[in-house]
Amino acid sequence: MPAEPKWDHILSHMSKIPVKDGVYVDTETTPDTFEVPKLVTDHPMQCGILGMCPPTPLVDVNVMRATLHKVREKWNWDDCWSWDYPLFAMSAARVGEPELAVDVLLMKGGMNKALPNGHYYQRANLPLYLPGNGNLLSAVALMAGGWDGAPPGPAPGFPKQGWTVRAEGFRTMP
Repeated sequence: MPAEPKWDHILSHMSKIPVKDGVYVDTETTPDTFEVPKLVTDHPMQCGILGMCPPTPLVDVNVMRATLHKVREKWNWDDCWSWDYPLFAMSAARVGEPELAVDVLLMKGGMNKALPNGHYYQRANLPLYLPGNGNLLSAVALMAGGWDGAPPGPAPGFPKQGWTVRAEGFRTMP
């Protein structure tokens, strides 16, 4: 089918991802994301820019790397949901920070608590939460199997120092 001109017009007029002080912020209307305590809670969605989405020319890898370090330092991790940790890890792997990816995947505290039955505990009235499971599996698959443009070699999303990762059957992710 031919391209729809309306969508091409919209695509060519999309706003750039908002940046302040060299890091991605939540929105154009919240440039103070990292200065306001209530804004560094819940989901660190800046990490989703490369977490679940493949790279695009709209994303500056160096800005994303700086953003990940800022989120790691400033975010209220006790208020994050279980799927946020793998989301962060996927972005960290894609920007060449496998140590940071594993550090956040294995972070203790908050809602990053996998129970022996595989469920993620969130709180008393939500004792089982499955998006954490799916995102953890997605992160491990990306880190083990690689992604389009990943460094060559096995398990490109895992650290090379101190880790021996053997994986088979994983497909390269976009």
